[in-house]
Amino acid sequence: MFDQTFSAANFEAIFEIELRKGLVDFNQMPQEYREAATNVKAVRAELALLRKKKKTTWSQTEKEDYAFWCEELKIRLADKEDALKKDMEALSVAANMSGFGFQLRPHMYGGKQYFEVDKADRVQHFAMKCLQRNLVKAFGVEMVNRHTVMANLKLMLNNNLPIYIIRTDIQHFFESISQERLVSLIERNSILSNKSKGLIKNIMAGYEEIKNKRLVAAGKGVPRGIGISSALSEIYLGELDKMIKGRKEVIFYVRYVDDIFMIMSGMPYGFTLASYYQDLENEFHKYGLDLQPVGNGKCQLLDYYKPVNGRPHDESLTYLGYCLYLNKDAKNCRTTKFGMSDERKRRFKSRVDNVFDRFKLELKYDIRQAKRDLKDGLNLITGNIRLSKAKEGVKVGFYYNNDLLDVEQDFMDLEDYLHSKHIRVPANLFADPADERAFVKKRRDFIQSIRLKERWTEKKTFDIGVSRLKEIRKWL
Repeated sequence: MFDQTFSAANFEAIFEIELRKGLVDFNQMPQEYREAATNVKAVRAELALLRKKKKTTWSQTEKEDYAFWCEELKIRLADKEDALKKDMEALSVAANMSGFGFQLRPHMYGGKQYFEVDKADRVQHFAMKCLQRNLVKAFGVEMVNRHTVMANLKLMLNNNLPIYIIRTDIQHFFESISQERLVSLIERNSILSNKSKGLIKNIMAGYEEIKNKRLVAAGKGVPRGIGISSALSEIYLGELDKMIKGRKEVIFYVRYVDDIFMIMSGMPYGFTLASYYQDLENEFHKYGLDLQPVGNGKCQLLDYYKPVNGRPHDESLTYLGYCLYLNKDAKNCRTTKFGMSDERKRRFKSRVDNVFDRFKLELKYDIRQAKRDLKDGLNLITGNIRLSKAKEGVKVGFYYNNDLLDVEQDFMDLEDYLHSKHIRVPANLFADPADERAFVKKRRDFIQSIRLKERWTEKKTFDIGVSRLKEIRKWL
């Protein structure tokens, strides 16, 4: 058994995880904690100044100062720890009060209804994180890692074994889940605490009350967007996933939320690929779910079992942000290359457009800020970011989101798009035309210096603070 309580200790453990990932908003912390953290930073700055000199060259005063600041650091760290414990204790007390529940807020995005808890309500934030942890541990949920999935898939596809491929997804997955079946699974779990079960039922009741009834039928669906949604969906389909993986012909099966990719080494007796897919559809129907129909762009059935009889065979399909280009040559040798999906390329170009729109707007008011936004925005899009407050060197960005790319043309196309952007300066911004030309040239030189393949290969990384990162993402 594990500790499922919504205690200060568990909240503090969640805080430390978020701190390591650079996800803690310092401004949302209580004043006592902020002051304690500021004091720690100030003491460390004093020690850093002393450490710039070799100890062998320290004067007696500097030696005494070093000893003083070392002791002072211990005191300040203890103050910071006490302030954190006090804060977590207050959050825990509020989360354990009678009548505590989550308040869901709906919003529309892309024609679908999403939900969130109040981001400024730290009690709800930590309680949701704790509930998510309890669910995952109680049910042994293994959340799928996108990189691991695609790396394994690449290995599976780059061989000459005869295979069948099914790539599909579940239609309106979150909106189609049977609440009765889901709640029954939650109730039957003997490990999950009663408080956690009660909070889940509270969430489902709240969701049922405020969801858009025109989009989601009564008694159906889980709230998209909140912390436990993915865990609930994994719990709902856990038995079905296990059954499909257990089929002897299945050598690779992954479901990333609603996206499914399967590889089979053969077909059961009497089945064709089409009838096998129909059988798969029937299994999902038992759970109240519909797979995409054959012929839909999100459903592809590929036969790489039979020889191509001297004719090369090319196919492409999209999965988890990559476009997979499969080729079987005249000698039946199969290769697969990974490019960026059309949607991911569209998103890249859209973000580039946003940077230049921001630059043009900011030029009217603050030239210095405009230059900074242009540089930081493009570095964020084309490079990688080391989260400055993360303790484990967490990195995200162009390489880490696309590390399996091997289609050279994608780098060239996106780079050409970036380099084609123009620097437009508002009229009368510069009194001297020569100053304007120099300003434009410097910006153009910076843009032209960005080489996507080079930055990707070198895993080019920039240090951008968490607060600055949030600021950029608001307009990016």
